[in-house]
Amino acid sequence: MDKDNMIIIRNTSELEHSKMTNCSKLNVYISTITKLCSISRFTDIERLNICAMDPLEFNDENVIDTEDLKSLGNLKTLSIENDDHIEKIDISHFKSIESIQISSCHLLKEISGFSKLENLKELIVYDVPNIDRSFYTEVINLISHQKLSRLIIDINAYLLFNEKELELLKNSGALFSEKIGFSDNYVYTFSMMERFNSKVLNMYYKLHKLYKTRDEILKSMYSYIKSINYDDASLSKRHQYSQDGGSFKKFDNRYKSINSSYKALMRKSAVCEGYVNLLRYFYSLENIDLYPVFCDYKESSHVAAKAFIDGTEVYFDPELDHRFGNSNNYMISKDEFQRNHSITYFRDNFDLIYSRKPNERVR
Repeated sequence: MDKDNMIIIRNTSELEHSKMTNCSKLNVYISTITKLCSISRFTDIERLNICAMDPLEFNDENVIDTEDLKSLGNLKTLSIENDDHIEKIDISHFKSIESIQISSCHLLKEISGFSKLENLKELIVYDVPNIDRSFYTEVINLISHQKLSRLIIDINAYLLFNEKELELLKNSGALFSEKIGFSDNYVYTFSMMERFNSKVLNMYYKLHKLYKTRDEILKSMYSYIKSINYDDASLSKRHQYSQDGGSFKKFDNRYKSINSSYKALMRKSAVCEGYVNLLRYFYSLENIDLYPVFCDYKESSHVAAKAFIDGTEVYFDPELDHRFGNSNNYMISKDEFQRNHSITYFRDNFDLIYSRKPNERVR
């Protein structure tokens, strides 16, 4: 969303006392901890971005009531990003909506109302691990009856579609996105996604032939991923690019591949987050939800991983184990993890979601 002439609302009090009522074509950026009960006064809003302004907002217990948005009949662009306070949203009220972008909303379960939208041209939804599968059925229905100029969905959604649906997605020009960092992403073309998924499945089935128990299979996946080379050269190039004033933009892959599971798998080269993202994709095949833990290791920014397996909270650091040639950071406890890692921020609501999920193999 273009931040030129943007009105920024940082909290509920600012929204309640705002003088936006006489404005038109508003571009509004609202913090995720802002209650929206006063927004119905501002019917002229055309572009709305609800987004965490810093990682600490993830730990706030406020839950956004999206019913308060339904009065925004002139809304053309809706962006909801890094918001763990939204559980469902009905978009049927946004008759003029042209673009919907939703990312990193981990409690979001339901997006409804697509059949009511006639002007939608752009749909971007990724890193929504708790979304109901019916959302992807809606995506198929949408592209079957309506031409989108841009469709981007999460890389893990690729596994949910049958061959006919995948062909439809391919013909529609669909792209796939992988979350990296706090608010960035890496984009896969359809052909990249095909190659990536095929190679993952080939390795997955190979490991299943070699090992019998799930514990053995999970350990073998981890061992495979920790063997990936650490990409010092690309990291130095990216650091120099940043030092020279280079900027990183969403949906632009420049200098981001080392954080992706794609390069980790296809080139056997990555930095810490690339290891974690590839482990996340492999473990999703075992119906295990694994997600990044942003932390510091020896005063340097780092990414490790966390999962709930059979109700037990466990941590992983494949890049660190690659560096030291061991498996000392495989399925360790939080106390063990925190001996060497300082967690930057923590999403406690993940504990509530994933500790109750069954861990049954899906393929």
